[in-house]
Amino acid sequence: MLFLIPFHESIVDTERPRMEQQLQWVLIQNARTV
Repeated sequence: MLFLIPFHESIVDTERPRMEQQLQWVLIQNARTV
């Protein structure tokens, strides 16, 4: 159990930048269409 907690946190840390990139991309697409 103690091993799973830091492992899960590392997954979240690697996923977060990808989500932010997708958010930026969506904002750029919206700015283009408006």
